[in-house]
Amino acid sequence: MNWKIFCLSMTGASALAFGLHALIGLNFWICLVMVVSGMLLNGYLAASEDDWPGGFNNPHHSTGDTQRRVAEGAERVLRKVFRRRR
Repeated sequence: MNWKIFCLSMTGASALAFGLHALIGLNFWICLVMVVSGMLLNGYLAASEDDWPGGFNNPHHSTGDTQRRVAEGAERVLRKVFRRRR
């Protein structure tokens, strides 16, 4: 990772954490952990989404067995969740 990008990211995270601290009143360090965790989770989700069929790293629609099972399981869970809310 480039150090300039890392420093800019941490500066942005600190500014967001300070804004969250000022708005909500939580401890600054808790806010910083929340912001950095959100940034890391977002990066992980974006990278994993790019590997799915039709994503940036896999533009062809080839689906593996594991990806198909995960997608079918997620679809079943979402259908059950939204069916109960009606």
